[in-house]
Amino acid sequence: MVIGIWAGEKYDQFLDTTGETYSGDCGDASTPAGLRACAPFEPFAYVSAVESPAPGELLVTITPESWGGGEYDPEQVFTLEYVASNMALRMAHHDDDVQTLTVTTPGGAHTYTDHWQPHYASVRGS
Repeated sequence: MVIGIWAGEKYDQFLDTTGETYSGDCGDASTPAGLRACAPFEPFAYVSAVESPAPGELLVTITPESWGGGEYDPEQVFTLEYVASNMALRMAHHDDDVQTLTVTTPGGAHTYTDHWQPHYASVRGS
């Protein structure tokens, strides 16, 4: 579920860039279903929600399938950090609008935020 026009535009940018990346490996990966079919091993293929709580901010929720199901253990799995940095980098190919991208597990028990500056440089995570 995408909430808000800007959030939808950013998610579409991510899907477009990701689709280009995988275009030689499989079919169309520029849609959520196509990405999951093409790259079921990628945790960013399991996005359940994208929203923008404030200008320049994205909040992305991923499903348990993205880390193999079961309970999420941040000491064992780097999924949130990987998804945040990967999605932000792919969106940055289009513009520098995303200032922070937070990825969370359902219910918000675990989160990771990637903070961005212009010119495609990830500066720090939290």
